[in-house]
Amino acid sequence: MAVRTKTLDKAGVLHRTKTADKGKRLRKKHWSASWTVLEGGVLTFFKDSKTSAAGGLRQPSKFSTPEYTVELRGATLSWAPKDKSSRKNVLELRSRDGSEYLIQHDSEAIISTWHKAIAQGIQE
Repeated sequence: MAVRTKTLDKAGVLHRTKTADKGKRLRKKHWSASWTVLEGGVLTFFKDSKTSAAGGLRQPSKFSTPEYTVELRGATLSWAPKDKSSRKNVLELRSRDGSEYLIQHDSEAIISTWHKAIAQGIQE
């Protein structure tokens, strides 16, 4: 029997906003930069702690609180259409429970590697 250990697939700072919570549309889009970790089919967005805002974004301490955790199994990922966001390089992630997130990075190369990694996480 193969034991799958949780592996860190990807981590970095992304801009994200939640657009729907369990199927319920959220009115306002609050974009914020967030330390994001993709690990074992789960995408976790961490709250930006006040201390990191002063010293630039850095990897959060172990005591950082996850703000959103998205189970990738059964989720869908696509490039967000222009009507969803005026920003460039935006991914739209829909979780199985009906929550929706927009994920963005200014670098097309970086967001493309995230797209690949998240898509892989969904398939596994």
